[in-house]
Amino acid sequence: MGVGEATVFFIVPDLWLSGVALLDLKRALIASLCALAGALLGGAVMYGWGLADHQQAVSVVEAVPAIDREMMTRVLDEMRLSGPVSVLLGLLSGIPYKVFAVQAGAAGIGLPAFLLISIPARVVRFLAVTVMAHGVARAVLGARSLRFRFAILALAWVVFYAVYFTRMPG
Repeated sequence: MGVGEATVFFIVPDLWLSGVALLDLKRALIASLCALAGALLGGAVMYGWGLADHQQAVSVVEAVPAIDREMMTRVLDEMRLSGPVSVLLGLLSGIPYKVFAVQAGAAGIGLPAFLLISIPARVVRFLAVTVMAHGVARAVLGARSLRFRFAILALAWVVFYAVYFTRMPG
């Protein structure tokens, strides 16, 4: 999931991680680290593509739901101004990681710096979602059946994406 979201897939690994967290927190934490590894791999691929053929890479990323040219331009400008820190701060805004990955090279950020800042930018969210999903499931849904807990989780993700796609461009 981490590779997919970092490249052209638009569903976040958090969906899968929260589902695993309903079953087993330890496995979900391990899965979060796997999602991080995938995100770093996908980020490196997109970084390389952005360097090799920036226009084509940008065009493909702009075709992903909730991404448009204005977002791509804004991220490039922010990355040129703030450097690698913009990756960390920008991801708090809901802008997909792939946008930062494809623009980083054009902004003059080296691959090692981009990947290094990507670690906290990705893993903090993955771990937070995992721990929160597990905690909410235990505290609020407690003894409910696994089927019920997954139904509530699915509903939560449907609501999340409905809100996200109405707020984001594209």
